[in-house]
Amino acid sequence: MTLAAGALGISIAFIHNVASRPVQVAWLGAAWVLFSLSLLLILVSFLTSQLALRKEIAWIDSGRPEGDNTSGNAGRWTVILNCLAALALIAGVGCLVVFALYNLEGR
Repeated sequence: MTLAAGALGISIAFIHNVASRPVQVAWLGAAWVLFSLSLLLILVSFLTSQLALRKEIAWIDSGRPEGDNTSGNAGRWTVILNCLAALALIAGVGCLVVFALYNLEGR
């Protein structure tokens, strides 16, 4: 979450301070969308993680033995969402790098 938010902030500072007349802004737009998507996926992942933990606690409090997957689908979705958030962050960084390269050529 910190990386995606930081990259979003850096990209805004970059366009303000370095690329005053930016070109190829579609790359920047794609980076912003991917950073925002990464943040959204992480926030949803927090919710699924909380649900998974509550299911685990309820399972153990009921006196049943610990199992491999007592959190059900919530645990699986947490892993999937975290992986998707990481992929969105990496793709966003890639788009931001391409945008930066287009806009640093003249410097």
